[in-house]
Amino acid sequence: MIEEPTEEPAPEPTEEPTPEPATAAIPSDFATFENSETGFSVSHPADWTAETTFGFTVITNGDVDMMSIDQLEEGAIAMVIGGPLDEMPDGTLSENLDMMAQEAGNEAEEFTITEGPTETTINGLDAATMSIEMINPVNQVPYAMYFTAVQDETHAVVFVGTTTQEESAIYFPTFATMSQSLVLFEPVETMEEENMEENMEENMEENMDDGMDETSEEVPSETGLPAPVNVNTDGIRLISLISLGSSASADWLEFESVGFTFSGSAGQLIDVEAVPTTPDTDLALDILDASGQSILINGAIDYSTNPQAEGLYGIRLPADGDYTIHVADFFDSAGAADVYLSEGGSGSVALMRDVAAIDIGDEASYTFPTNANGGLMAIAIPVNLPIGSAVDITATPEGEDLDISVEVLSGRGDSLIYGVMDLYYDTETISGLFITEEDSHTIIVRPYSSASEQTSFTLSVETSNENSLDNVSDWLVTAEALTANTAASGEVAAGVVDYWLIFGEAGQLLEVVVESAGDADLTVNLYGPNGFSLIGWDEDSSLSIEEIRNIRLPVAGAYLVSVTGYDETVAGGYTITAGDNVPATDFSDVLSNDSNTVEVTGQTGGVVTIGTELQGGVLADQESFWTVDATAGETINVVVQPMGDLDLTLNIVDSTGASVTDGLIDYGFDGELEEASVSIPADGTYTIVIAGFIGAAGDYTLTVTK
Repeated sequence: MIEEPTEEPAPEPTEEPTPEPATAAIPSDFATFENSETGFSVSHPADWTAETTFGFTVITNGDVDMMSIDQLEEGAIAMVIGGPLDEMPDGTLSENLDMMAQEAGNEAEEFTITEGPTETTINGLDAATMSIEMINPVNQVPYAMYFTAVQDETHAVVFVGTTTQEESAIYFPTFATMSQSLVLFEPVETMEEENMEENMEENMEENMDDGMDETSEEVPSETGLPAPVNVNTDGIRLISLISLGSSASADWLEFESVGFTFSGSAGQLIDVEAVPTTPDTDLALDILDASGQSILINGAIDYSTNPQAEGLYGIRLPADGDYTIHVADFFDSAGAADVYLSEGGSGSVALMRDVAAIDIGDEASYTFPTNANGGLMAIAIPVNLPIGSAVDITATPEGEDLDISVEVLSGRGDSLIYGVMDLYYDTETISGLFITEEDSHTIIVRPYSSASEQTSFTLSVETSNENSLDNVSDWLVTAEALTANTAASGEVAAGVVDYWLIFGEAGQLLEVVVESAGDADLTVNLYGPNGFSLIGWDEDSSLSIEEIRNIRLPVAGAYLVSVTGYDETVAGGYTITAGDNVPATDFSDVLSNDSNTVEVTGQTGGVVTIGTELQGGVLADQESFWTVDATAGETINVVVQPMGDLDLTLNIVDSTGASVTDGLIDYGFDGELEEASVSIPADGTYTIVIAGFIGAAGDYTLTVTK
């Protein structure tokens, strides 16, 4: 979401530097690049390179990488983006350009508007220009950016030129000349859909034999699969059978992709790796079940940049049956790759066959391998993380030129840290990672750039003290015991933490509900027998009722629930209920937001009836919880339709509280539905979480189908 700029005094424009003659004077010979699909043409120096990639045109000089705008240290790069006017924000051309510039500098240091926005005309059309300076937060290089927007009656085009502040005197005049050359025209289709399909069918027939590995067995092409998540599979071509411990090779044409089939059993662990064998190939990798649906929680992965490998490690197959390894180029370009399949937990099969698992307390050094194109590739390192353990994982590059990222994956292929850790140019640390399931785990370390001169890093895994209680044994002695699924009363004093004790069994689902007896704003946490928090934070999502739902206990033993005030001044009474069958919270008498007086008549949670439209409701600053049992491999479809102008958010979580929808879904606006379709990774009970945007209250209908 773009924030409105604050009403601070506009900075004084800096004096335009005088371009130095010589080195990179504006070339007299300009070439014209036309993007017929977006509907514009732009001229640029003939010795610069122009290409349309992923919907926008990128123009660079010299050896600048077209996808490296965040890592630019010298030279220049320009982007031209276009679209229909009805998809643009409301506002004048100058206002929209200013908003775009503010967004570019949102997280930057020393952001300054050096000129504009200034309204003008370019080739008879309304236009606006402005320029900014900032410190790029990614590489800490001072950037200078030149913005131009042009629009006609139906669509608009934005030009953004980026260089370093040191070289702005050289490249800003070139950016200005390029901007002045912009011409808009009616966008045209580059190829009709039916012609595209015919061409792809012809290409598939002509190249079926060429794309096969000589030792592979052909699979009939008529067994084509439905499209997986996030990847264009209009031209999918099944190449060969692939068996555990083997590899296969294939190439593909533009708008094509390839598949390799294998048989697996429920619970089996596999490692899959795809290594590009052509330059500039940016791979996307997926595993599809027999119905053509991705078995990965978030669909196809594309973690690495070209020409690096993509890998899936320690993936647990959900059911007996046939599967397909699906490989494509992220930008739908032609390419080629080698694909490796091995038993899960054996390390990076193509790159590091002898990588041993790392244990808690270990530190080891690794060197990124290179592929045939000379690019650095990721390393997958099996890690032994016993259930109930809590760890800190630290990766330190050996050299200032090497920037790395770290991720930890479960056997289901989902991230234990909800993404990739890449906050710094130096050491990356994952702190207080608590392990709640007995599963295979893999640490993935990736180089940010495949062209780095430094290639080594150290990795350590240590027992963590983050998110933990000191002297947990003392609290276990003094804590008041709870009777499972029975409410108890408490009174917390200002600046004090109340602890409650409950015993649980390994694998048991535990739920905790704390309701304030007055207007005290309380927080709740849940700690395991070793003193580590099972949720990683103090829960405080409401002013009156706090809930911790669907936490699967890792081991049998004594668990502590903490209750305290939002800050050291808060005190008050409350009721607490904990156990494996805590009733859905009755919010009917709760109005935690005095300004929200919407009457809620729908049910605020419960058990889903498949195929039945349920009448639901959500109270102010609260969440509705609906549970549904599902089997691995099933697809559940959830549709939530708000009543009136209510704006809702939607999430679906598993028994550990991990989202299977990649976080909150909030695509609709006031009164618009939210929906999700999820391939279930494992048997179990899943919870549909519905909340009002910014604490809004109201009714809705909920429909779940399989």
